[in-house]
Amino acid sequence: MITEIRAVDLVLLVLTLEALVLGWRALHEARLGELLLALAPGVCLVLALRVSLGAHGWPLAAFFLLAALPCHLADLIRRGLLGRAPQGRETHAA
Repeated sequence: MITEIRAVDLVLLVLTLEALVLGWRALHEARLGELLLALAPGVCLVLALRVSLGAHGWPLAAFFLLAALPCHLADLIRRGLLGRAPQGRETHAA
């Protein structure tokens, strides 16, 4: 079980490094909020995996799983991928 937890810790480390590198670039472009919103669902899912592999119990894992959903929906709304038809594929009622 220690090996699986270490692997998840490695994924969290890579996500943190990615956030730092991309965050540095996003600071100069005033897009840090967009970056954090894009990374948040993945971080929540990895944290849910991390606590489920440890001895933290299912309530904390469920919390992170539930936290991933609004983060993901907010990111989809920000990108314009939720709530309207994709461009070029508009549907018309007959």
